[in-house]
Amino acid sequence: MFVVTVTTVAIAAGTSGVLSPGPAHAAGGARGTVDAASHASELASIIAKATTASSAATTEVPGVQIAAPKRPAPAHHNVSTAAVKAPARPAPKPAVRPAAATISVWTSGFQAQLNACRGAVDLTGAYRVPTIGEKWTCGGARFPRAGSLVRLTGLHAGLYRVGPVVAMLNAYTQNSGAIPRGYALLFQTCVNDNAHTESFTALTRVG
Repeated sequence: MFVVTVTTVAIAAGTSGVLSPGPAHAAGGARGTVDAASHASELASIIAKATTASSAATTEVPGVQIAAPKRPAPAHHNVSTAAVKAPARPAPKPAVRPAAATISVWTSGFQAQLNACRGAVDLTGAYRVPTIGEKWTCGGARFPRAGSLVRLTGLHAGLYRVGPVVAMLNAYTQNSGAIPRGYALLFQTCVNDNAHTESFTALTRVG
Protein backbone atom coordinates (compact mmCIF):
# COMPACT_ATOMS: atom_id res chain seq x y z
CA MET A 1 0.00 0.00 0.00
CA PHE A 2 1.36 3.35 -1.01
CA VAL A 3 0.87 6.46 1.15
CA VAL A 4 1.12 9.83 -0.53
CA THR A 5 1.60 12.76 1.76
CA VAL A 6 0.65 16.15 0.37
CA THR A 7 1.77 19.21 2.17
CA THR A 8 -0.21 22.29 1.32
CA VAL A 9 1.48 25.58 1.86
CA ALA A 10 -0.83 28.52 2.03
CA ILE A 11 0.66 31.88 1.22
CA ALA A 12 -1.45 34.71 2.43
CA ALA A 13 -1.21 37.78 0.31
CA GLY A 14 -0.76 41.03 2.06
CA THR A 15 0.57 39.40 5.22
CA SER A 16 2.56 41.80 7.32
CA GLY A 17 6.25 41.65 6.68
CA VAL A 18 5.71 40.91 3.00
CA LEU A 19 6.08 43.69 0.44
CA SER A 20 3.03 44.39 -1.74
CA PRO A 21 3.73 43.66 -5.35
CA GLY A 22 3.96 46.48 -7.73
CA PRO A 23 2.19 46.69 -11.05
CA ALA A 24 5.10 44.98 -12.72
CA HIS A 25 4.71 42.07 -10.44
CA ALA A 26 0.92 41.83 -10.62
CA ALA A 27 0.95 39.89 -13.83
CA GLY A 28 3.69 37.67 -12.50
CA GLY A 29 1.64 37.13 -9.38
CA ALA A 30 -1.36 36.19 -11.46
CA ARG A 31 0.73 33.72 -13.43
CA GLY A 32 2.06 32.28 -10.16
CA THR A 33 -1.49 31.80 -9.01
CA VAL A 34 -2.38 29.92 -12.19
CA ASP A 35 0.76 27.77 -11.95
CA ALA A 36 -0.03 26.91 -8.34
CA ALA A 37 -3.57 25.94 -9.28
CA SER A 38 -2.29 23.74 -12.10
CA HIS A 39 0.26 22.13 -9.79
CA ALA A 40 -2.44 21.46 -7.21
CA SER A 41 -4.59 19.84 -9.89
CA GLU A 42 -1.73 17.53 -10.88
CA LEU A 43 -1.17 16.56 -7.26
CA ALA A 44 -4.86 15.79 -6.88
CA SER A 45 -4.73 13.59 -9.98
CA ILE A 46 -1.67 11.72 -8.62
CA ILE A 47 -3.40 11.20 -5.28
CA ALA A 48 -6.53 9.85 -7.02
CA LYS A 49 -4.50 7.43 -9.14
CA ALA A 50 -2.56 6.20 -6.08
CA THR A 51 -5.78 5.66 -4.18
CA THR A 52 -7.31 3.72 -7.08
CA ALA A 53 -4.20 1.56 -7.47
CA SER A 54 -4.17 0.86 -3.74
CA SER A 55 -7.82 -0.23 -3.68
CA ALA A 56 -7.38 -2.36 -6.76
CA ALA A 57 -4.19 -4.04 -5.50
CA THR A 58 -4.31 -7.81 -5.10
CA THR A 59 -2.23 -10.31 -3.30
CA GLU A 60 -0.35 -10.95 -6.52
CA VAL A 61 2.77 -8.83 -6.30
CA PRO A 62 5.39 -9.08 -9.04
CA GLY A 63 8.49 -10.87 -7.85
CA VAL A 64 6.76 -12.28 -4.76
CA GLN A 65 5.60 -15.90 -4.66
CA ILE A 66 2.76 -16.75 -2.33
CA ALA A 67 3.25 -20.19 -0.84
CA ALA A 68 0.37 -22.58 -1.31
CA PRO A 69 -1.26 -23.76 1.91
CA LYS A 70 0.37 -26.89 3.24
CA ARG A 71 -1.64 -30.06 3.15
CA PRO A 72 -1.81 -31.97 6.37
CA ALA A 73 0.60 -34.88 6.48
CA PRO A 74 -1.09 -38.26 5.98
CA ALA A 75 -1.78 -40.08 9.19
CA HIS A 76 0.53 -43.00 9.82
CA HIS A 77 -0.99 -46.09 11.29
CA ASN A 78 1.14 -47.80 13.84
CA VAL A 79 1.93 -51.25 12.52
CA SER A 80 3.38 -53.67 14.95
CA THR A 81 6.74 -54.99 13.79
CA ALA A 82 6.56 -57.94 16.10
CA ALA A 83 6.93 -61.18 14.22
CA VAL A 84 3.71 -63.07 13.75
CA LYS A 85 4.00 -66.29 15.62
CA ALA A 86 3.49 -69.38 13.54
CA PRO A 87 0.79 -71.67 14.79
CA ALA A 88 2.13 -74.17 17.25
CA ARG A 89 2.83 -77.52 15.76
CA PRO A 90 0.81 -80.34 17.20
CA ALA A 91 2.71 -82.67 19.43
CA PRO A 92 3.96 -85.70 17.53
CA LYS A 93 1.79 -88.71 17.97
CA PRO A 94 3.42 -91.65 19.67
CA ALA A 95 4.71 -94.19 17.24
CA VAL A 96 2.19 -96.91 16.62
CA ARG A 97 3.76 -100.33 16.82
CA PRO A 98 2.89 -102.30 13.72
CA ALA A 99 0.72 -105.29 14.26
CA ALA A 100 2.72 -108.44 14.87
CA ALA A 101 2.06 -111.68 13.12
CA THR A 102 1.26 -114.53 15.49
CA ILE A 103 2.86 -117.93 15.07
CA SER A 104 2.16 -120.92 17.26
CA VAL A 105 5.10 -123.13 18.24
CA TRP A 106 2.89 -126.10 18.92
CA THR A 107 5.50 -128.75 19.75
CA SER A 108 9.15 -129.75 19.70
CA GLY A 109 10.61 -132.44 17.42
CA PHE A 110 12.03 -132.70 13.93
CA GLN A 111 11.02 -133.83 10.44
CA ALA A 112 7.86 -135.73 11.32
CA GLN A 113 6.45 -132.77 13.27
CA LEU A 114 7.43 -130.34 10.49
CA ASN A 115 5.59 -132.49 7.94
CA ALA A 116 2.42 -132.32 10.06
CA CYS A 117 1.97 -128.65 9.03
CA ARG A 118 0.33 -127.70 12.30
CA GLY A 119 2.58 -124.71 12.94
CA ALA A 120 6.16 -124.03 13.94
CA VAL A 121 8.21 -126.75 15.64
CA ASP A 122 10.92 -126.27 18.27
CA LEU A 123 14.08 -127.79 16.73
CA THR A 124 16.43 -126.89 19.59
CA GLY A 125 16.85 -130.53 20.68
CA ALA A 126 18.00 -131.59 17.20
CA TYR A 127 20.31 -128.62 16.44
CA ARG A 128 21.61 -127.83 19.94
CA VAL A 129 20.93 -124.18 19.08
CA PRO A 130 17.70 -122.32 20.00
CA THR A 131 15.77 -122.77 16.75
CA ILE A 132 12.19 -123.08 15.55
CA GLY A 133 11.18 -124.03 12.01
CA GLU A 134 8.40 -124.67 9.50
CA LYS A 135 8.18 -126.30 6.11
CA TRP A 136 8.21 -123.81 3.24
CA THR A 137 4.78 -124.85 1.99
CA CYS A 138 3.26 -125.03 5.47
CA GLY A 139 4.11 -121.48 6.56
CA GLY A 140 7.83 -120.91 6.03
CA ALA A 141 7.21 -118.93 2.82
CA ARG A 142 4.90 -116.54 4.72
CA PHE A 143 7.24 -115.88 7.65
CA PRO A 144 7.57 -112.09 8.28
CA ARG A 145 10.50 -110.31 6.65
CA ALA A 146 13.30 -108.38 8.35
CA GLY A 147 12.13 -105.46 10.49
CA SER A 148 8.73 -106.96 11.21
CA LEU A 149 7.42 -108.09 14.56
CA VAL A 150 6.29 -111.60 15.26
CA ARG A 151 4.56 -112.93 18.33
CA LEU A 152 5.17 -116.54 19.27
CA THR A 153 2.75 -118.52 21.33
CA GLY A 154 3.34 -121.89 22.97
CA LEU A 155 7.04 -122.73 23.24
CA HIS A 156 9.41 -119.69 23.25
CA ALA A 157 6.38 -117.44 23.73
CA GLY A 158 7.07 -113.72 23.41
CA LEU A 159 7.39 -110.77 21.02
CA TYR A 160 10.34 -110.83 18.62
CA ARG A 161 11.74 -108.52 15.97
CA VAL A 162 12.69 -110.29 12.77
CA GLY A 163 16.29 -109.75 11.67
CA PRO A 164 18.19 -110.69 8.54
CA VAL A 165 18.93 -114.13 7.16
CA VAL A 166 22.20 -114.98 8.92
CA ALA A 167 22.98 -118.27 7.18
CA MET A 168 22.04 -120.24 4.07
CA LEU A 169 23.20 -123.84 4.51
CA ASN A 170 23.20 -127.02 2.41
CA ALA A 171 21.84 -129.94 4.43
CA TYR A 172 23.66 -132.43 2.18
CA THR A 173 27.13 -131.04 2.77
CA GLN A 174 26.88 -129.24 6.13
CA ASN A 175 25.75 -130.21 9.61
CA SER A 176 24.40 -128.40 12.68
CA GLY A 177 27.89 -127.23 13.54
CA ALA A 178 27.55 -124.65 10.75
CA ILE A 179 24.50 -123.05 12.34
CA PRO A 180 25.44 -119.57 13.69
CA ARG A 181 25.37 -119.05 17.47
CA GLY A 182 24.77 -116.05 19.66
CA TYR A 183 21.16 -115.26 18.76
CA ALA A 184 18.17 -115.36 21.06
CA LEU A 185 16.33 -117.56 18.58
CA LEU A 186 16.57 -118.65 14.93
CA PHE A 187 13.83 -119.45 12.43
CA GLN A 188 14.67 -122.18 9.88
CA THR A 189 12.94 -123.18 6.66
CA CYS A 190 14.02 -124.86 3.42
CA VAL A 191 13.48 -122.33 0.60
CA ASN A 192 11.16 -123.87 -2.00
CA ASP A 193 11.27 -127.04 0.10
CA ASN A 194 14.82 -127.62 -1.10
CA ALA A 195 17.32 -128.90 1.48
CA HIS A 196 20.13 -127.35 -0.49
CA THR A 197 18.94 -123.91 0.65
CA GLU A 198 18.15 -124.04 4.36
CA SER A 199 17.78 -120.44 5.57
CA PHE A 200 18.27 -119.33 9.17
CA THR A 201 16.75 -115.99 10.21
CA ALA A 202 17.72 -114.19 13.43
CA LEU A 203 15.02 -113.25 15.95
CA THR A 204 15.55 -110.68 18.74
CA ARG A 205 13.24 -110.74 21.71
CA VAL A 206 11.61 -107.35 22.40
CA GLY A 207 8.77 -108.30 24.68
